[in-house]
Order: sequence, then C-alpha cells, then structure tokens
Amino acid sequence: MLHLIPQPKDIQIRPGFLKADRFTFDPSGWDRRVAKLAAKLPQGPQGACLRIEVSGQEGESYTLTVSESAVTIQASGPAGAFYGLQTLRQLLRQGRIPCLVIADAPDFSHRGFYHDATRGKIPTTETLKELIDQMAFLKLNSFQLYVEHTFAFRECQELHPATGCLTGEQMEELDAYCRENFIDFIPSVSTFG
Repeated sequence: MLHLIPQPKDIQIRPGFLKADRFTFDPSGWDRRVAKLAAKLPQGPQGACLRIEVSGQEGESYTLTVSESAVTIQASGPAGAFYGLQTLRQLLRQGRIPCLVIADAPDFSHRGFYHDATRGKIPTTETLKELIDQMAFLKLNSFQLYVEHTFAFRECQELHPATGCLTGEQMEELDAYCRENFIDFIPSVSTFG
C-alpha cells in the first residue's frame, strides 16, 4: 500500500523493486528549481539513474516510472517535474520502492493554504519557510498569508504589536521562496476602505 498525498490519479504496480536507495543524475538543462529539489535526494555513484524529461513550459502533469535500475519523470512543464520529484520523495520515505508507473495531474488549478498570522505569536520567517516546504511536498501551489496589524507599516508604527511584525523585506523573501517551490504567494491585509 503506497501512502501518497495527494493520491495520484493512476498507479500501476509492476513486478520488482528499485534496487538502489541513491540516485545519479545530470541536471543540465533542467529548470533550476527542479535541479535544486533533485539535489535533496540521496546521491551516490552506484545509484539508480534519474532522468527528467520536460515537454513544455506549462502544465503540472507528470508520469513517474520506476524500474529496477532507473527512475524517469516525464512532465508537461517544470512544475510537473517538480511534483513528480515530490512524489519520488514521498516514496523514499516509505522504504522499498516497487517498480511502478504513476500518472498524475491536479484536479484543481489552485491548491492552497490560508494562514492567519494575526492571532497569537507572530511566526518567524524560518517557520513560514518550513510551512512552505511542507506545502510544496504536498503539491500545494498557493499560500495566502493574512497579516493585518502584524505587518510593519512604516506610516503606522504606533500600531505595531509588542509581539512583533513581519516586514516588507520578509514578505519579499517569502515571495521569492514561494516562487522557488512553484507556489503563488498572496499577502492579505484587511484595512478600512
């Protein structure tokens, strides 16, 4: 039983298992975000060959094929390759990987998380980046951060809470980090009209 989140559209289990627990690959020509994620995989000279083939610039669909000696991800765009790698990472957490073919594409174009940073302790940038990493692992692609009075407005410094604020620079840093993970960052503020 494979535990994958979200559950892929189609999984075909084949005879045999991937014989290596490490990978070898050449990321030349890959989207840098895909290459950066692939670098998180365990690597070694006797590893299984990892190939990524991207047919276009758009799309989130992918096919992940695992044989005894290789893993191939075929994707419609860089985001699809990224999600195929996330599925491979989820498989690695489960131990021995069976030979299989997974074909997947999201059911919804927007898959997001809404986080209210106005109640209780203000999250640090590092905490929010960890949240973004988890979102990417689960193939979410939209992060809405509600800040209200916890944003450091330069014109209204007397309103800043004693517990701290998120600055414009931190929001820009989070936006860049989201882009690295194929996530749209949507800061949200409620103000008087």
